[in-house]
Amino acid sequence: MCMSRTISTLQKGNRTWFLFNLIGIRIEDQFDWSDFIFDDATLVNKSQFKKMTDSFSNFKDNYPDFDSDTTYLLVQSFGKISKDVHLLDNEMQNKAVQRAYEVAGFINLVFQYLTNHKYSIVLEKQYNPKYYSRLKIFSNYGHRSRHESFTNGEFKMLSPKQPFVFSRTNLLKIFNSERFTSLYEIVKSKSKKSKHIKSAITNFYLNINIPNSISQLLGSVTTLEILLKDETSYSNFRKRLETIIDPRLKKLVIKDSKDSIIDKRHEVIHEGAICDKNFAQKAIILTTITLLNYSNFYDINKSKKEFCENIDSKLRLKHINDFNTSIYKLTDITLPHIFNFVGLSSVENIKNIKENFLKSVLCYQNIKKIDVKPTWSIVTNFYYFGNNPFPIFEEFKQYYNENKKRFEIEVKEYLKYIKYYLSNIYSE
Repeated sequence: MCMSRTISTLQKGNRTWFLFNLIGIRIEDQFDWSDFIFDDATLVNKSQFKKMTDSFSNFKDNYPDFDSDTTYLLVQSFGKISKDVHLLDNEMQNKAVQRAYEVAGFINLVFQYLTNHKYSIVLEKQYNPKYYSRLKIFSNYGHRSRHESFTNGEFKMLSPKQPFVFSRTNLLKIFNSERFTSLYEIVKSKSKKSKHIKSAITNFYLNINIPNSISQLLGSVTTLEILLKDETSYSNFRKRLETIIDPRLKKLVIKDSKDSIIDKRHEVIHEGAICDKNFAQKAIILTTITLLNYSNFYDINKSKKEFCENIDSKLRLKHINDFNTSIYKLTDITLPHIFNFVGLSSVENIKNIKENFLKSVLCYQNIKKIDVKPTWSIVTNFYYFGNNPFPIFEEFKQYYNENKKRFEIEVKEYLKYIKYYLSNIYSE
């Protein structure tokens, strides 16, 4: 067995388990945790894992001893690892680390989207300060990030004060939802198909969790290039990107737009321009949405080359609308931002959950101009962070009618900030 702060290795027969401490999420006890969430990887909490390893006589007093009683990301390989497990060039260990980045990258992307890029779920190595000199990239539970003291106010990725707690069933409900299921199926599989998408997720994950705006910008654009760039011109790369994103996001892509992420990346590399946290945030949002849309449009039986040729063909024939544009609705950031703003995407505001739920409905209803019942349904279907306070519409309708006026002034103020934020991301 190899132990360190970030990885532990256990062997049983011809099976090798690599265990990584995962920060920001806690998995509840499961009836059978060995029913993996991914083909060769899963999440398991410490107490359950200890019960299982206690039945192995050679592990009984030697199970992984990480700092916090949180959740392990377990990656399974077959075959025996070298006796000298500390060797950095050990092929099996390197593959396990790469696989952990893919899975953690997917989980992180899901919660980045759901919390409007407020919270990150990361492997311990991506938050430990010793890997980034004096920078404390993530807080421990109960402490906020402290890296403002050593940097210039970069776009921050925080671990939640209290970890999100999910059962295996509820976590799979999120992964299998229409918004995430295509990307989940790609990452879940051990197949080498769609390898470039897994590489893109890994690159994105490793770069956005560095508290440096330039790294976040460059890492985001590189992720987009992994998905859509080949020997084609950069102009055509932009057109491909414009094709698969919500048209309201095009100002973040088109040439000579003051909000263009692509132009800003060119200026940073070739002109030494400054990149502030606002551009970093826009780049991260654009890339998150692109990864989700890309996976929903992508045919796993096709290669990246074939997919890009299909886009080029649609561009030539002006058949862009052949794409299922309803997918754009799945990656709209309006509701994640409202949830973040009113405090629904947090485990810390549980006492005010009814009020926050109502405020979310009122804000979303105002922005989208739709009736209360469909708004309640949309908010209900998006709420993954606890028990829905109003699972039945009639209960909500009564609360809505009794309290709507009480929050009108407060919601009006909220809407000023929410609409201003959205105007920086979306075109009218």
